Amino acid sequence: MHQVPGCASAEGEFLCPPRLASMLLLAHKAPLAASMVMLLLFVVRTCDIQAQVQPTRPVPPYQVLPPSKVHQVHLTPLMIYRLPTDTVSPVRIVDALTWGSSLYVLDGEGRRLFRYSRNGTKLTFAVGKWGSTPGSFDVPRRMEVSGESLLVLDATHRQAFSSFDSVGRFLGRRLKGLSEVGGTAFVLVGKSVAIAVLTPRTLGSDTGTVVVANQQGQITAVGCKEDPQYNASRARGGELATYAFRGIALRRDQIFCSQPISPVIEVFDTAGRSVGSIRVAPPFYLAPHDTSYSGPSTRKDELKYESGWMAHSGVYVGPTTFISVYSHYDTLQGSTRFFLFKCHLTADLVVSNCQTGESPGRPIRFRPPDTLFVAMPPKPGRNTIPWIGVFGLSK
Repeated sequence: MHQVPGCASAEGEFLCPPRLASMLLLAHKAPLAASMVMLLLFVVRTCDIQAQVQPTRPVPPYQVLPPSKVHQVHLTPLMIYRLPTDTVSPVRIVDALTWGSSLYVLDGEGRRLFRYSRNGTKLTFAVGKWGSTPGSFDVPRRMEVSGESLLVLDATHRQAFSSFDSVGRFLGRRLKGLSEVGGTAFVLVGKSVAIAVLTPRTLGSDTGTVVVANQQGQITAVGCKEDPQYNASRARGGELATYAFRGIALRRDQIFCSQPISPVIEVFDTAGRSVGSIRVAPPFYLAPHDTSYSGPSTRKDELKYESGWMAHSGVYVGPTTFISVYSHYDTLQGSTRFFLFKCHLTADLVVSNCQTGESPGRPIRFRPPDTLFVAMPPKPGRNTIPWIGVFGLSK
């Protein structure tokens, strides 16, 4: 057996790596050929090392779809509610729904609950006022029918919900055990509720948490943590601004959550387990600034900041569809524009066949499979109150 210089031998075996042993043997017999081979291996090895030390790029938190991948969504008018102006009227409509033979409208600014005839032409009652007394509101945000009562969520009230019957009688508060919760949106989950909590620190949770609570106000599950990528953009004078989860929707036993500072939709089940997320954004999306933001001294400065990005205002979910609503402050018009992002959604959260389009007003409710309630802006020269449009969504 031929001895390889530079490698010890024991019982006829080389005590060095086989590749190195072969190289040394080649160098011993053919120095020129060995030099060429060693140079080639050096170059290959150097490339391997460089490839290994290259820092891995972080996975993007979401994918912005190119315009070529989306279609236009068309809104077909199905019903227009022109609310009467000869009596007390809502100032700013934040929610509307039909229950029985009536239309119920929630006024966020006037702090009142209205009931109209089915076609919206006749007012049958208006209840509520600003305050903390029974039957009053602070910042009403959302309402849902629960059995024989109507639940109204208050964004800052310590007892979360006010309950009314179909003729406007106050029935009491709900979730008294969930003190100082305050919420921006909620959905009914059987006999429980899922609430997008506005003041989670009082519950010992992270900012932006969505909680599930039973009828006694006991928290049974917690889900949907805020996207940490945009924490810096939420800093105002050292404090976090109120950009917690504001959109919440339910599909079977899955709860979907959205927050204004990110296009990502988090999904968890009623036990608090993460199911996954939807990480696609429409072509028109403008991300918030990833820099700290000290509070502006004037409203003009604040509006300038808000016009620099697009807020994810809410999410609606149907059996095979999800709709994200985006809002953008238009500095030229001095008003806010609303845009829709509608996609097909499978049971395992696979997204396809997306559509986009501008909404004629502020979307306030989605009725599956394809009906959207919109708070319409006042028409110049006519009345000064918002009116409600109901639209069907199609390609």
